[in-house]
Amino acid sequence: MMHKGHLKLRPIRAHVKREGIVDHVKPFLLIEFNGEHWKSDHKQGHHVEWGHDGHMDLHVKHPHEEDIVLKLKDHEGLLDNEPIGHCTVKAGTFTHHEGQHEHEIELMHMGHVAATMVIHAHFDK
Repeated sequence: MMHKGHLKLRPIRAHVKREGIVDHVKPFLLIEFNGEHWKSDHKQGHHVEWGHDGHMDLHVKHPHEEDIVLKLKDHEGLLDNEPIGHCTVKAGTFTHHEGQHEHEIELMHMGHVAATMVIHAHFDK
């Protein structure tokens, strides 16, 4: 069951798989929720890790209706600021259980998996 409450999201790691992405890619994660935006630090390479730095705070009021948009983008802007990959998930995806959880998410580009990432979620009702 999805619940209302306070949610913290932070990226842990990502693996860029998209064809044609050059070696010097500098991915960062952009999270969009209810008109708010949060950006992670950018990292270097196809396999990146963020560790424990930075998170986005979200106040989830309608877990079945509110969308969270995740976009993995290149800091260098080699793709005309087009995301490397993206996905949209319901906020309730992360609000089934209280406490800390990790979620693996596939980010898509033109119908193909462009990247996989692990997101850390901390949820309190």
